[in-house]
Amino acid sequence: MAKIQAADPEAAVPLFEQALAASRAEENAHNVGMCLLALAQTLRILNRPEEAAERLNEGRQLAEELGDSALLEALRRLAEGSGGQSDSVRLHGEAVTKVKAGDRAGALAVFEESLAASRNEDNAHNVAMNLLALGRVLLVLGRPEDAVERLREGLETATTLGNEDLLNAMRETAMAAAQAAAMEEALAQPLDEALAEAETDGAKAQLLLARAAATAARAPAEAEALADRALALARACSSKRAEVGATHLKGMLAATQGRLGDAKELLRKAQHVAEEEGMAEAAANLAALVAGLDSAEA
Repeated sequence: MAKIQAADPEAAVPLFEQALAASRAEENAHNVGMCLLALAQTLRILNRPEEAAERLNEGRQLAEELGDSALLEALRRLAEGSGGQSDSVRLHGEAVTKVKAGDRAGALAVFEESLAASRNEDNAHNVAMNLLALGRVLLVLGRPEDAVERLREGLETATTLGNEDLLNAMRETAMAAAQAAAMEEALAQPLDEALAEAETDGAKAQLLLARAAATAARAPAEAEALADRALALARACSSKRAEVGATHLKGMLAATQGRLGDAKELLRKAQHVAEEEGMAEAAANLAALVAGLDSAEA
């Protein structure tokens, strides 16, 4: 079965269409109705009202034939609301637009509003879609524990709905979030204690580097300070591998902050050390990163 891409409605449409075709072939009328509902919701988000209305009409007719009051009510609620579009659907669309523009923090707030609206509308499908979207955004923002909390509720809601596509998407994202949360927990020991237990300056440099990488997404300034400490220790004890790693990380942090000139200089330094030390794979990767930044500036 196709996996729902809650934060990318354009990609979701053909996936829902495939699920609809499969449900028709299996003569599973209930699943046909659920696919029609999901398509109508997604087409609304994409501002394709005529196509959404067509799916809604077919879904209503099917729900009446089946005597499926829950499906009929969900379709009715979707058809009602301001301008024929519910607040939850409208807000979800706004959040998706922010995700596409790279404003994930802004998207997070609007997905939360859409979730609240979905709860007020008593629309379990929209609740689940927003919980999945929130989980994905929180994971990208470096907040895996918060993502796990949202996805845990999402899994319960999707299970109640019996939506396998949504369940599969929830499980995949929840697994990634749980792995990221476990990594953070492993790094949760106070830094001073961990450094005191490290036996050599090289080990301390690697520890600082691991902490820097783990905090880069949510706290870039803290990550850069940790990378600076790691670099100083690496040079003091002549740990070239740690020096390459720290300089590489500093370059990537500079790139994410838009300092492309600094980023290229740092990455070239890391590449030079890697080449001198015979670290061929690392040197090749660093060269490719520099080339990518050159293309971005062109």
